[in-house]
Amino acid sequence: MKPRGETNEATIAAFIILMGLFIIIYLLLIPQSARDELLGPDSDNGTSSEGTSSIGAVLLNTVPGKLSPYTTNKFEHKLTPINLFSRLDTATDILSQSSSVRKNVFTDENQILKFTIDNYEEMETINLYFFVADHKGNLKITFNNNLIFSGSPKVSSQIVSIPKSALKKSNELIFSVDSPGWKFWSTNYYDLEDINIVKKSIEENRATQRTFTISQSEFDTLDGAKLDYFVYCNKDLDGTLKIFLNSQLLFSDVVFCSVDQPAQDISNGLLRSGSNTLRFEVDKGDYRIEQIILETDTETKSYPVFSFSVDDDIYDDVSNNNKDIMLRMNFPDSTKLKEASVTVNDKQFNFKTNDDNLIKDISAYLVRGENYIKIIPRNELEITNLKAYVKK
Repeated sequence: MKPRGETNEATIAAFIILMGLFIIIYLLLIPQSARDELLGPDSDNGTSSEGTSSIGAVLLNTVPGKLSPYTTNKFEHKLTPINLFSRLDTATDILSQSSSVRKNVFTDENQILKFTIDNYEEMETINLYFFVADHKGNLKITFNNNLIFSGSPKVSSQIVSIPKSALKKSNELIFSVDSPGWKFWSTNYYDLEDINIVKKSIEENRATQRTFTISQSEFDTLDGAKLDYFVYCNKDLDGTLKIFLNSQLLFSDVVFCSVDQPAQDISNGLLRSGSNTLRFEVDKGDYRIEQIILETDTETKSYPVFSFSVDDDIYDDVSNNNKDIMLRMNFPDSTKLKEASVTVNDKQFNFKTNDDNLIKDISAYLVRGENYIKIIPRNELEITNLKAYVKK
């Protein structure tokens, strides 16, 4: 039987061995970045390697996160709705509800009606409508001294066309009846009702333009553009819509009503810095164009900048080679390639690594006071921690 002391020593030795094995297995299983924090990295990819025990005063400690060599932005230029039409409008003017003309050897009664047409040059057609209640003889109608009717109506309801060439702003209609002739004892007459003129004019707004502005910075980083819009049809006509951008034809096709139009891709060469003009035209129909949005895509380089301060004491120690300033980056993995350029003040270094951390001596890059670090990513990368510190 072994002495009691020897048994205790064997137990303690076994415990120490098991604990050592456990620590070794733990260090092998944890991520490289955590292991480096405990032991210090064993490889620095051309940079110096530091553990946590060598970290003195921390000058910068931040989480840059995900970085991309480019950032895409969208700009929306919203334009007000547009009404485009070419339509025939009808309007009725009531000249008289009841009128009479008579003529005999003793009487000569004419009916004079005056009216104004402000937009007479835009008239497409103009007609005279009236109803003959009773009559005898032949009726004569003159319009601005032009004879437009002479005879005895066959039916009660009459329509007389007025020539466009005779139209004026101020107009005059004269109704008269012929003489009974040798029947001097007789009277010729016309009793008229509902004397109206019906005017038909073409109302047009077949072309309208909208302007928008592209800033110089937006233009310099332009990566593409498109035009979206929606067409409502007030009348079902197969008109043709044309769209011009800065006088260049962008689109021409039959209008499709109340249907989402496919976005029109716009070449960068059609756009310009400053004022731009979109012109919409139709040949016929009645349309309202809404939800007009010209969207541009811009692509800009995104360079994050971080700052930290170096006081006089630290700067003097660094200048006298008594201390070093280290820059450390931690990454989330040790498999993906990380590539970037780092500018410290006006000096630059590049790195390209698959490791999960990078340490660089930046003592020679420092200035007294405020210092700046700019990271220029060459590919998509993530920095989980960025630290600048004084090496003990």
